[in-house]
Amino acid sequence: MSKNCEECINEVSCVELLPNGKTRVKINNALACMYQCTLPEGNISEILDELEQTVRQAASSKGFPAPDANAFSNVRGAWFEIILAACAWEFARQQRSRLDLGIVKMPNMRVFDFTKLLIPETQQLLKDLETSLLSQNEPVRLVTSNPDLLFIVGRGFASDERFEKPINNLSVENITHLMNSYIHLEGKCRYDSILAGLGLKTSLRPDRRLQLVHEGNILKSVFNHLRLRYWNPHHAFSYFGATTATIGPADLEALETAATHSILQVTSIPERAVDMLFSLKTTSDITEVMLPSLLETALERFEQ
Repeated sequence: MSKNCEECINEVSCVELLPNGKTRVKINNALACMYQCTLPEGNISEILDELEQTVRQAASSKGFPAPDANAFSNVRGAWFEIILAACAWEFARQQRSRLDLGIVKMPNMRVFDFTKLLIPETQQLLKDLETSLLSQNEPVRLVTSNPDLLFIVGRGFASDERFEKPINNLSVENITHLMNSYIHLEGKCRYDSILAGLGLKTSLRPDRRLQLVHEGNILKSVFNHLRLRYWNPHHAFSYFGATTATIGPADLEALETAATHSILQVTSIPERAVDMLFSLKTTSDITEVMLPSLLETALERFEQ
């Protein structure tokens, strides 16, 4: 159920009026307004609808214009990412009696390049690759993107209080902790400690689903390059996609696209750019279906 501003315990509103007269949604504050004491549970679309209604009511109560449809499209995507990241954080904590696992929310590439998580030696290998590509007659760049979540093993998460902190509600403090956790891993991860990546989409229109294919393809190429440089035939990086949309036959067909590095030699075993795609309708789909299945699949490939 949406809340009125009078019921909100946050000191700062979930909306503000910009100098251009438009209303900006303050993403974290809106989540904290409704989930200061608990994590969201239930139908994801309904949760997002209630958050949107809360924001609309807040804008109306302050005499601000309603945020436009494009703003809400972006904001709903950000809310979905935070909700899923919180569920994944707690799932990782629950696994640590058997597996030293961390699931880390990554920011946009403009904020932080995921390759900075790698140890300096490995970062240098990728810089050498970039230099080599740029030295060609027709310069080529290695343009990567960040997965929304990275699954990392073997970094001592169970003994690190920063990663053992429970995220049992979406207070502004907890959201900030969740979204900034990657900072603590900068320069500390071996390439073969990175188990998998996950890309999130609230829509599967053709351009969006092909973004998943592109991201999975380039990430797998990067990790395959590192596997060759370290002469480690056993490491396998997995990439998955998740969406709140219904998955149709055209989506499944598009996501069967081969990872380019796996079809370059006759001795290679072809693999998909996107290993699996999950449709998430409820928070239970995240915690009881996707995360266990994703982890099992990634570990099977990782340990081959």
